[in-house]
Parts: sequence; structure tokens; C-alpha cells
Amino acid sequence: MSMQPHQSPGKLIAMCGVDGSGKSTMIELLYKELLTRYPSEQLVFTKQPRDIVREMDIFKKMMYTPNPNVDYRAVLLLTLSERMQHAHEEIIPALREGKIVVSDRYVYTSIANMRARGYLNETWFFDVMKYLPKPDLVFLANVSADLSISRVKERESEKDCYLNENLHRDVTEQFCKLVDEMGIISIDTTRSPMKAFEDIKVAVDGLLNGTGGA
Repeated sequence: MSMQPHQSPGKLIAMCGVDGSGKSTMIELLYKELLTRYPSEQLVFTKQPRDIVREMDIFKKMMYTPNPNVDYRAVLLLTLSERMQHAHEEIIPALREGKIVVSDRYVYTSIANMRARGYLNETWFFDVMKYLPKPDLVFLANVSADLSISRVKERESEKDCYLNENLHRDVTEQFCKLVDEMGIISIDTTRSPMKAFEDIKVAVDGLLNGTGGA
């Protein structure tokens, strides 16, 4: 089930969390912080899944409408294959070149969503997942489901989008369970962005200075 350390000179950092958790804000602050230390060519900021998957009909049906005709295993296969190819094309080459890669979401997002939807015995998923590079650090932007839901509803861009609040709550719960199970660092993003980011900065400093990480 476990991913293996990537053994490359670069560093892989993943940031996870439900919509409205403050994840994107933490990534933006991390980018600004790393730019004070490294040239932009040394940094790779990416996201999963990439837009090629997000634009597919099956993904849109799952994300933006209550559609019982979508088999979630099909979505899992789609996003997992994209994660594999993304790692092969972009992440692993960058790590081999000694770059710092920051990923907006990683495979942990699929696990939390899968379990929240009741898919609890998908051994095939973990058989494939072990071939992905293991991040050196994984952060969870952690807030209550109520707060993240209210944040999403406040977004102008989301006002007409479907939001399954019960699923959102279940995914939040499953993410919290992954913290201990998979060594994820939980960041309390109910605090001010700068206060929350201080915890991320400490962990990243430890990784880049050779005193922390996976």
C-alpha cells in the first residue's frame, strides 16, 4: 500500500484539503516564500488532476451535478491514470533535476473521496498507487466542514455550482483519518493565513535544511 521514497535530489511537497479549506492560499504563500530563496526555474508548482481530466465529461458530471449514472470507479481509474502519467511526465523528471515540486492535491485526495463514497475495499487502487513517488512532505489544510462549506458558498464563481454537503463532510472526516495513517501534517487553517503558514514554513525549512521530511 505504501508509496516508496523517490530517491531523487529534488523535493516533493503536496498540499491537500477540501474546497474551502484554505489550501490554495497556503500554496500561494509557499510559492512566495520559496521564491525568496530559489530562482523560479528551480520551482515546479503543479496540480492534480490536470485540466485535461477536469474538462472530461465524466469528471464534470461527478463534480458539478448530482449524477447517479457515474460509476465512481471509472473516475478513480481516470484520475489515477492521470496521476501516474503526470508523475512520469512532470514530477519525476523535475525531482531528478533537483527541483522543488509543489503539488496542489495528490493521491490522498482520491483516497479520502473514495472512502467517503463507501469504496472501502479497492485493493487494486493501492496496488497501482505504490508506483507513484512518495512526497517528502504532505500537508492537509484542515478546517471544519461547516467553515469550508461556508467559504465555498461565498465564492462568486461557485454560486451556481452543485455542492453535495453531506459528501463534503464525509471527505473532510476521511482526510482527518489519513493524517495519522499516512503521515500527513495537519495545518489548522481556521487561523489567519500567515499564522497557519508559519507551521508549513517550519516543516519546509526542516526538509530543505535536511532535518525533516519523509
